[in-house]
Formats: sequence, C-alpha cells, structure tokens
Amino acid sequence: MKDKNVQSVVLIDYFLPKNFYTYELCCELSKFADVTLICKDSYEKKSNELFNIKPVLHSKPDRNKVKAFKKYLSDLIKIKKIVEEIKPDVLHVEGIIHHECEVPFYKILKKHVNVFCFTVHNILPHESKKSDEKKLISICSLADMLVVHNESSKRLLLDHIGDQKKDNVFVIPHGCYTSYHIKHMETGEPVKFLMFGLLRKYKGIDILLNAIALLPKEVTKRCHFVIAGNQQKNYDDTDYIAMRNRLNIDEKIVKFDIRFIPDDTLENYFNEADCIIFPYREIYASGALLMAYSFEKPVIASNIPVFYEETCMGKSGLLFEAGSPQQLANAIESFVKLDKQKLKDYQANVKQLKDEKYSWEQSAKITAMAYRKVEEKYNEIQ
Repeated sequence: MKDKNVQSVVLIDYFLPKNFYTYELCCELSKFADVTLICKDSYEKKSNELFNIKPVLHSKPDRNKVKAFKKYLSDLIKIKKIVEEIKPDVLHVEGIIHHECEVPFYKILKKHVNVFCFTVHNILPHESKKSDEKKLISICSLADMLVVHNESSKRLLLDHIGDQKKDNVFVIPHGCYTSYHIKHMETGEPVKFLMFGLLRKYKGIDILLNAIALLPKEVTKRCHFVIAGNQQKNYDDTDYIAMRNRLNIDEKIVKFDIRFIPDDTLENYFNEADCIIFPYREIYASGALLMAYSFEKPVIASNIPVFYEETCMGKSGLLFEAGSPQQLANAIESFVKLDKQKLKDYQANVKQLKDEKYSWEQSAKITAMAYRKVEEKYNEIQ
C-alpha cells in the first residue's frame, strides 16, 4: 500500500491500444505512484488493472475536417477536466498531435501540476522539415522534465534544444513487451533471419538485399530471410520485390510480407527466427529492437550510435559498418557459421538485457525517481 506522500500522476497517450508502451509503463509505475492513464475510447478496460484508466479520447477518425477538429477539441476539453479534477503532481504526455494547439493548451494545464513531463520518443521525424525542429523546441521549452530512451538520443536532443535543460533530460530505457507468447525453438538449417517493421528508406532494406546478393552460394543455401511490415508509399515508394528480382535473389530465399502484420503472425515470425536484422541508416530509438529482445533473439545491427549503445557494444549479437552491404554480408555469414556455444552466449546476453536494463520494473523505478527529483526542485523554488 502506498503511503500518503505518494505522487499522483496523469499520463496521456493517443496511441493506446495500438501501442502498449504507456500501458506497460503504467502497470509498473502504479507500484510507486497513483496513476491515471487517459487514452482512446477503443481501449477495453481489464478487470485486473492496478491503475485508473480513462478511455475517453476519440478513436474513430472523421474524414470531415471540421468534424474531426471538433472531436479533437472535445478531447482537449476532456483532458482539461480530468487534470483539473485530479490536480496531479505530475502530468506526463507521451505524444503531441497538433503542436500549435497543444503547446498553449499544456501551458494552461501546467498551472494545475507541479511537473509537466514529455517523452521524446523520436527527436525529429525521419523525413523532417525545418518546422519540425521549431515544434520540438516549443514543447521541450514548456516541459519541466523530458524523457528519452538512450544516451545517444539525449545528446541529439540537446543539440537541438540547447544545454539549459540537460539536468532535466532523463534517459529511461524502453521496456520489452510482455504480452506476446514466446516459444523457444532449436536453431537448425536453414538459419532463419527476420527484418520486421514499417518499410522505410532509413531502415536499409536495400542494404540488406544487396548484402544477400553478395553472399557466397554455399552460405545463401543455408539461409532464409523474411522481410515483413507495412509500406507507406508516401514515405517510401521503392519496389523492393522488383529490387530482389533485379539482384537475382531467389524468392525462396527472401520472402516479403508487405502489409500490416497481425499479432499472431508477428509472434510466429519472431518465434521462428534465429536472428533479427537491423540494417538501419539511422534511428533515435527502436521498438523493433526491443521486440527482438522480448522474444530473446540475438541480432545483427548496423553500428549506428543507438544500436551500439542498446546492444551493449555487440553483446546481444553482431554489429557491422552502417551502410555497407559487404560488411552486412560478412556478419550474416559469421552468424550462419556460429558454433552452438557462441550462439547460446548471445541468447543469454539478450535475456539478461531483457530481465534487467529493459524491464518495465526498472523503467518505472527510474521514472518515479525522476518525477521525485524534478518535483523536489519545483518545491525548492516555491
């Protein structure tokens, strides 16, 4: 039972139920604080939840722009009413929909809380414009506390917003997902590689295909690759199947599943895979990497700063020179030829990361301590 001095926290998440990040965090955070989560009305409440959930935000999109904006404004009014009612110590926002409305909106709501916290999941959109940096600076300037998921993102964020808030930027790892069913399968042949997630240019699908084309024939015969995920043509209109054919890669070696992947298929893909591949050119934080860890799978990843950090310098798998198909081909060949003990070492390292650094319990503890630290600063000022 929490003592009377426990903090009250209201979190706002526009992405639940599609994204369970905030839900997982709240499950553990409720052990340290009185938590209320505001989310979309499509979320179905469960009987065993240990925190208060208010599924009041509109989930059904409206094609009529006027009606859609009215729904959005009514959502802000609902949020305002709940915050004014609870008067929490901490208001924690997980995402912004319309900066031009929400920055002044949260400026008003700050009067009812001690700490306004904002999670910067992505520093900037991957196809960013100059206006995106202004939006980032506006919301970060308003926040008393900022959350990022790794040290690399913290450095990048401070590059954009300046060092004046460096003591109020907290690195809190993204936890592993707990709602999936894990089946441990023996590694055999062919060795099964998976690349999973939205198909976007920054993820380097072309680098992977070119790497596969460079593999020696005797190695290719021992491999099977699945590239699975939806493709948003407005961000990436590359015809990757045509690219595979141009590179003379057998479709039996590389399978594409380009669509929104339902949970049951997702589980099958990750459970059956021996290794998850991340040939990304850049990234701020990767939910897909945490998905790999959730299923306790070793990885092959480019050596960009985030992956270098979040693989603990390659303890959870093999790193290769970012952007280099030949280096990726070498890493794939090395993985195929791994002895059983080395593979077990990678698997053990992944499980340790999952149970320790990337556990929701750990993330919740750090979050609660950060709330307290920032609130104590606030109280000293008052």
